[in-house]
Amino acid sequence: MNIDIVIPSYNRTEKLKLCLESIQKARKNLEKGDSAIIHVYFSRIEDLNNMAKIISPSWTLQYKLYEPDFKASQFWNDFLANIGSQGLCYLTDDIEMDKDCLMNAFKVMKEKKYDCVIGLHTTNGSEDKVCKASHGIVGINFILRFANREVFCPDYYCLYVDEELYRYSSELGKFVACYEATITHAHPDFTKKPPDATHVHNRRYKQRDVAVYNQRQVKGLLWGKSCELIGEIE
Repeated sequence: MNIDIVIPSYNRTEKLKLCLESIQKARKNLEKGDSAIIHVYFSRIEDLNNMAKIISPSWTLQYKLYEPDFKASQFWNDFLANIGSQGLCYLTDDIEMDKDCLMNAFKVMKEKKYDCVIGLHTTNGSEDKVCKASHGIVGINFILRFANREVFCPDYYCLYVDEELYRYSSELGKFVACYEATITHAHPDFTKKPPDATHVHNRRYKQRDVAVYNQRQVKGLLWGKSCELIGEIE
């Protein structure tokens, strides 16, 4: 089995370094024949240059500059449009993987014949504050359900893409909360530390996304079950 691990990054060199180190350890525990390629997308050229100075030359990574204004749904869907592996592992740059995370998630994905969404378990977050699909792996046979492989609802900029994915995959019986595939997330709600500049920056569309989510709820829309979009709102 082979998957792509995709991480967008913005102004988090130190957290990204810890993230990549943890993924590298998890990759080493994969079974023979399994693989995971890491793709890091930077929104700032200075972030790419800073990371290049400290990255281990033995790591197999791909760096690509992601320059347009970041829209999470478009970012993930753009990658999925040309995915050639058996799954997408979507992550943020402020998580750390347990060494057995990928190995345990791969076992589930194989059992489900690549037709599921696996939610990675955030060990330092409370159940009521974590969307079960906030970080996860989407199998290729689940991805192919969507026109143009647009798994993530294009209505959203930063929030709720995981929520609608969770709800739709759960409705189909295709969501698996994998409590053996664990991560920690340096989210201010979990660390009880002030939000960093990237957290604040990423939530500049929060009010808009909340309004869109509420409108979609009122109309009974669920991405995947329906392809109807709200679009831009005033």
